[in-house]
Amino acid sequence: MRFSAAKPNGATELTSADMADMEVPNYMLKGSLKDISFLSGNVIADVDDAKISAVMGEIGDTPVYMTSEEVKRSGLKWLDTNVKGLSSSTVENYEVEITPIVMSEIYDDDTEGAEQKIAYVANYPNRFDGICISGEGYDVVIGSEGVIAANVKWSDLEKIEYTAKESPVTYEQAKQLVERELGARNIPV
Repeated sequence: MRFSAAKPNGATELTSADMADMEVPNYMLKGSLKDISFLSGNVIADVDDAKISAVMGEIGDTPVYMTSEEVKRSGLKWLDTNVKGLSSSTVENYEVEITPIVMSEIYDDDTEGAEQKIAYVANYPNRFDGICISGEGYDVVIGSEGVIAANVKWSDLEKIEYTAKESPVTYEQAKQLVERELGARNIPV
């Protein structure tokens, strides 16, 4: 058997052309980590990262047929039933990414059978002003038996205006600074 998961529409990658008209925010974010706990068993807490996870089972090999709405509804219902400190009303307005986990049989002649969806991962990344906060969000894995696993790390964020102590540098100045630093570390430019 072969198991895999990939974003169904591919990963979005920005190029310098995509970023030419982007404005870089001139503020900092201050995060206040939410006090979140799971009411279910098998909880794993990553003290360093402040992420908590719960594992209720394993992904099986039973095909699952769910619409995106059913995946969302199942994940949000589990959140409201099993998580203290975060609710569906907080995350449901965020854009959810749903990724199917698929399985296919590999035959003796190295040919592959048809892929079957055996689970879904719903990811609600925490965002501020449309910007995804790295490492934060609510993720849930849903299989034929329901929710198999979940993890959460979420902060309430506030904007703090940035006041520069130094003058901004031009692109050329920044390039020269980077080249000088790489040269000092004997890293080829």
